Amino acid sequence: MIEWKNGSSQVIWRPGQDFEPKRVDNSLAIASSEFDDPNFLHGFRWDFADSGRFRTNLAPTIEFFPSICFANVRFFDSRRECHKREFNVDNLKVISTKRASGLSIGQTQNGGTDRIDIHANGRIYEYHRLFIADNQTNNSVVSTNGRVLTVNETAAILGCTRANIGQMIDRGTLAARRFGRQWSLTEEDVMQYQNLHNRKSKK
Repeated sequence: MIEWKNGSSQVIWRPGQDFEPKRVDNSLAIASSEFDDPNFLHGFRWDFADSGRFRTNLAPTIEFFPSICFANVRFFDSRRECHKREFNVDNLKVISTKRASGLSIGQTQNGGTDRIDIHANGRIYEYHRLFIADNQTNNSVVSTNGRVLTVNETAAILGCTRANIGQMIDRGTLAARRFGRQWSLTEEDVMQYQNLHNRKSKK
């Protein structure tokens, strides 16, 4: 499940500042490991497989290179499909919600901001903010997978209630993104869920 949730945050690193990996280690409850990639860049890695809460091949991974302000994030969705994100990092934040704590990676580019939150429990939360005009923003899904659907539209397609959709999202069986108070789903994700459900029903 990919969503956005409100919570407190504290900036722990910006470009030009010294990086203290221990602050991230404490936030994620996972010890970092240091490495050098083939380009001789010194980096830090957080592998959630080390937490013992995940199958090794499905665990989220973060790689961060402070010297070039760059980060790689790899994670898997509820369908076990691998996703990779690359960030020209503007800031790192320690975040805290009622349910979990974690790390937030942010960047500004292409007329907007991107942010990904990685919680200690391994959940990934994504947020995209598009700048439309002076002092105006549009908090919405940036999707390359076709039309974006509301919860009402999704419920109509699947023939269920809004509450059912919320339960599917909470269980992680239906991929969704949350911006502010609104859930958004892509048509492709909903169709894939529907096709999978139909195949199971025929068995």
